[in-house]
Amino acid sequence: MSGAEPPDDDAPETLPEMLSPGEFWIGDQQQPAEVQTLIGYCQFGAPDAEIDRRCYPNLFTLFAEVG
Repeated sequence: MSGAEPPDDDAPETLPEMLSPGEFWIGDQQQPAEVQTLIGYCQFGAPDAEIDRRCYPNLFTLFAEVG
């Protein structure tokens, strides 16, 4: 796994390790966490989704699917 910049050649290769259902650790577990995120996914049909997007622009990323 890497970001926009490739990792250094001597960087350790790490894969997510499941700590418990839905909880994962990436990196050295002997070191303190540098980042903690809460990631969720939901799907619903709401005619007012655009209102939600405008009310909570920093909390949600909404994608419209036209079908």
